[in-house]
Amino acid sequence: MLFCILKRITDIILSSFLITVSFPFISLYSLIVLLFWKVNPFFIQERAVGIRGGSFSIVKIRTLKPGTLVRIIDETRLVESSDFLPLGRFLRRTGLDELPQLLLVFSGKMSIIGPRPLMMEDITMIADKYPGLMEQRSRMQCLPGISGLWQLKRSSAVSYDELDIYDLEYASKRSILFDWRMIGLTALKMLQGYHLDALQSIQKTEVNSRIITGYQVTTPES
Repeated sequence: MLFCILKRITDIILSSFLITVSFPFISLYSLIVLLFWKVNPFFIQERAVGIRGGSFSIVKIRTLKPGTLVRIIDETRLVESSDFLPLGRFLRRTGLDELPQLLLVFSGKMSIIGPRPLMMEDITMIADKYPGLMEQRSRMQCLPGISGLWQLKRSSAVSYDELDIYDLEYASKRSILFDWRMIGLTALKMLQGYHLDALQSIQKTEVNSRIITGYQVTTPES
């Protein structure tokens, strides 16, 4: 009970502070995208933690040019290097494209730290490839998080086989001190630009040689 109270207080204080300090940057970036690319600077994705409990919408900052094709090869999402908007790659590398989700944290629908909500198509793929994993995530009694143990410790951007390990580790170690430690590690990774992005960029010359083994979809972004 004390953990839940302290976690909620942490979420409210941190999200309100970050929303306030990041608002001028988000506003300026949004204005530039609107003026030069005439497209909504934000996009909405449906996410869920597991296969039960329903989905919810999150908002992210747009980092790719309109009409970008995302090529999916061996569970990896690929785009051409030229498909990024100015600052787009920086936003993804630092995780700053996640900033609008702070509004969900402030409203109590998400937390700063928790199991990462996944895209619906990823949940379907993982449920087929790793039976039981999504059922286990559905039973977790905690809010989805912007950051978490899997995001901080995973060995690659699509290491879904490690979800089971880190979800269980978080559930067993969960405490306010553990959450604060992960918040600090998240801030450090953002400052260093070490955010593992599920969207990888390739040069245009690589497209034809790699598209044969995969398929492509049109954004909204990944």
